[in-house]
Amino acid sequence: MKNSQLFTKYRKKMIAEGVLKSVLCGFSCGFAVNALVALISFLCGFDAGLWLAVGLGVGCAVACGALFYFLKFRPSDREIARRVDALGFDERMITMLELNGDDSYIARRQREDAQAHIAKASAGLLKFRVPAVMIAAIAVCGACGITFTTVEALAVYDVISDVPEIVNPEFETYLEIRYVAGEGGEIEGEFEQLIEFGMNPEPVMAVANDGYTFVGWDDGQEDPYRDDAGITESNVFTALFEAIEQGDNAVAGDPNEPGGDGEGGDDADDKPVNGGNSDDDANQGGGGGESGGGENNDPNQGGNETPGGDGTGDGANAGGRYDPGNQIIDGETYYRNDLEAYLQEVMELLASDQELTPEEKALIEKYFNSL
Repeated sequence: MKNSQLFTKYRKKMIAEGVLKSVLCGFSCGFAVNALVALISFLCGFDAGLWLAVGLGVGCAVACGALFYFLKFRPSDREIARRVDALGFDERMITMLELNGDDSYIARRQREDAQAHIAKASAGLLKFRVPAVMIAAIAVCGACGITFTTVEALAVYDVISDVPEIVNPEFETYLEIRYVAGEGGEIEGEFEQLIEFGMNPEPVMAVANDGYTFVGWDDGQEDPYRDDAGITESNVFTALFEAIEQGDNAVAGDPNEPGGDGEGGDDADDKPVNGGNSDDDANQGGGGGESGGGENNDPNQGGNETPGGDGTGDGANAGGRYDPGNQIIDGETYYRNDLEAYLQEVMELLASDQELTPEEKALIEKYFNSL
């Protein structure tokens, strides 16, 4: 009978013991690598280090466990014989292995004796032997690995702060900046931005809708064109607008055209009046229809009727004239007239400027057109 057949019932027990030892050593190495990577990631503020630590720990445990089994703990026939002899076989198993292949009378008698003793012995007598140092190693490495991995997970999900955030409380890798338009306006540009700490967001423009005017930002900035710099914290900036209040004598039509678009102006008492000479009320305008050429240089009187028209005036308060307070500079000059000349000058400067990008030029032009 071959030696391997004699050791079958003991071999299974020895293989199980070798696998157990290999698993303990493999997990000890895996936990050690896991703890080291998680600790370094926590110290450096590296969020991806959580999954890197878990992956390397598992991979190292599997690889080291396999290496320990095949290189260290896989039982051989000599190792099995030595362990069996320790049960009280008085080195019969070792002697049998040494005489393997010897067909002499003494060798045959020795094998017969060894086989008789093995047949009487139970495999249950062979106990597992796991060194205490292995149990201590996996306990320490396991505790460190689980602890550091848990700490790194809490830091990744912002439950606690990692070391860079503890050392520098204002430290944030990325900041969220939002520009919000209040009622009556809109934001031109990228109104939601994610930037790096301390960097500059893209500029934006607050543009008022028809019938509204821009009054400022909620943080006190008055310029609708916003080009923030050196942002160190996430924030939300809101553009504020308010409705334009028109005067009682404002009517539809072009405020720069004498007369109106077919509707006459109303006087202060909301009474319709006819065109022509009128000295009774300085604020009365002419009647409906197109002007026949009436002319009046007095800003407080309606136009004089001429043979070619129906009495439509072109004074400052004539029918069809739009006089909101925010379009008057000195009581006589309209803001619109000066603004158009200034806007034309700005457009010429933009066209000749070679340093601005087309997007920046469009944004600046949008700003001046919104005034």
